[in-house]
Amino acid sequence: MLTDRDVEEIERQRAKGVSGGPIVLSWLDRLLADRKQRLRQVQHLRQRLNQACRYLDGLLRDMATGRPPAPRPKPRPVCTSCGKPYARAYGISPNGMAFVHEGGRECRLND
Repeated sequence: MLTDRDVEEIERQRAKGVSGGPIVLSWLDRLLADRKQRLRQVQHLRQRLNQACRYLDGLLRDMATGRPPAPRPKPRPVCTSCGKPYARAYGISPNGMAFVHEGGRECRLND
């Protein structure tokens, strides 16, 4: 992979107009584009590895203290009409939905 210094030198020479022909220029363009893509991939990989290390560190810390990991509460579904949690949903013919909230209140959504 090209180093930062190599890339700067290539770009400086291209700005001066030094070239070895159209084929060489196309190769350089492809090399530079490939390097940018690889750097983005490496940056993404580093972020994911950092996330995985934090997760594993938390698991090991919980194991060392002897306490089980805290269970995550299951998210309750929310009504698309009012945004509040609902107890039950059912379809309305031909293209609608009804959401029944706690206390019996209903929201209807017709498409």
